Amino acid sequence: MPAGQPGESPFLITEHQNYPPPTPPPHFNGATPSPAGCQLSIGEPAAGFCYYLLASIDLMIWTKLMARTSAASTYEYIDAKATNHPARFYRLVVP
Repeated sequence: MPAGQPGESPFLITEHQNYPPPTPPPHFNGATPSPAGCQLSIGEPAAGFCYYLLASIDLMIWTKLMARTSAASTYEYIDAKATNHPARFYRLVVP
């Protein structure tokens, strides 16, 4: 589940390297709890760029959930393992 209380924005960190300006990197649009886990909405402003979605329960150890090439759209990802943890943190990395 995202950090924070219901109705509050989650605490998000976005890291990126060498993403060509002025196009912004992929970013989180929001997170929604669902019976299947936590649904993450990821905005992809430009097509053709690889990025990774990582998750952590303690902000020290990060696990790669997926690698994806952006499609200039919005991508919906469901983290089914989010229901196994009282708190879960996410970050996007653009190498």
